[in-house]
Amino acid sequence: MNISLYLYIQVNFETSLAGDLSYEDACELMQRNQHLSLAITECEMPFLIRKVTHGWTEMCGYSQEAAVGRSFRLIQGAQTDSVQAEYLCQQAAQGLTAEAYIQNYHQSGRVFCNHIRIIPLRSASSEKATHFLGYFEEVDG
Repeated sequence: MNISLYLYIQVNFETSLAGDLSYEDACELMQRNQHLSLAITECEMPFLIRKVTHGWTEMCGYSQEAAVGRSFRLIQGAQTDSVQAEYLCQQAAQGLTAEAYIQNYHQSGRVFCNHIRIIPLRSASSEKATHFLGYFEEVDG
């Protein structure tokens, strides 16, 4: 695949064409784009984390080992907007793309504004999501 992950995500959110990226493709792209803050989750609640990039570990302060098998409650806290978090979960439960701005917490306790975008990953043989790819970006806010 010769498309950069960042451009893929931007195109998918601008044109709503998500769904043509497989789990295997996402893993390969994550490996080549460790500097970006990315995570792959299971496709069902509570959307447990399966993989994260070095960029995600730097942004959130948790190692891959500490994150895998946990939900994103790991980076939530008192200032996290539960309505926005629930919106992301509802969209994901329907196999849809979504994005939101949420206050999250670094392992040190530092609060940061996180622009989160999620994209369903699908197998070639099914319309149903097999996993989700999350793209996380710390923004002013």
